[in-house]
Amino acid sequence: MAIGMTYDEFWLENCWLTQSYLKAFKIKKEQLNEQFWLQGMYIYEALLDVSPVLHAFAKKGTKPRKYTEKPYPLFEKEDEKYTEEQNQIERDKAEMFFRDWAYQFKKKQETKIKK
Repeated sequence: MAIGMTYDEFWLENCWLTQSYLKAFKIKKEQLNEQFWLQGMYIYEALLDVSPVLHAFAKKGTKPRKYTEKPYPLFEKEDEKYTEEQNQIERDKAEMFFRDWAYQFKKKQETKIKK
């Protein structure tokens, strides 16, 4: 009865029906477990994002980190798209860093030459 079968299905129907109900019950439990795990991941990430503010010796003006803008990808195609977007963001950050570094280096060289 706990797996979703009625009394009549259990006693009067095909005996193999019980295995199907049990398999469906296990699949539902796995889905529910994964849902709770995902919920825990979101809560964990939210706590990590707010943790800089909760620190006892946090400096004035400390702000929490920005919470993720998109949900976690659940399927392979979404995961590939998400990974590609993250890679592009990292490439853009690296490009900006090196451009800034080159600009600062060039600026230092120019000031040394002028002196």
